[in-house]
Amino acid sequence: MNKWESKKSDQKKEYRTALGQTDYNIPMFGYRSAFVVLGVPLVLMLATIAICNGAGIDYRIPALIIGALAVGLSLGYSQFFLERKKGFVRNFYLVSGIGTIVAGVFIYLIYFGY
Repeated sequence: MNKWESKKSDQKKEYRTALGQTDYNIPMFGYRSAFVVLGVPLVLMLATIAICNGAGIDYRIPALIIGALAVGLSLGYSQFFLERKKGFVRNFYLVSGIGTIVAGVFIYLIYFGY
C-alpha cells in the first residue's frame, strides 16, 4: 500500500495571514494589503487625471508614470511592510521595480493602444 508523505514540517513558513497558515510557502494578501494594492493606485490615478484635466494638459503620460509607480510601490509596501514586517530589504526593491514595469506596460497598452 502507498504511504502518503506530507510536506516537511521543519521548513520555515514565512507567509502568514489573519486567516491562518497555508501548507505552502507562498505570498498571501490580507484585507489591508488588498485595500492598499487596489485603493491607492485607483485614487492616485483618478486624482492625476482630474488635476491634469483641470490644468488643461493631456493626462496620459502623467497618469502612466504615477499609476505605474503607485502599483509597484503598493505591491512592495503590502508584502514587505504589512504582511511580513521586514521593511526595506533587497526583495522590496525587486518586487516594486518589477511591479512598476509590468503595470507601466499594461497602462501604456490601455492608454496608447498597441
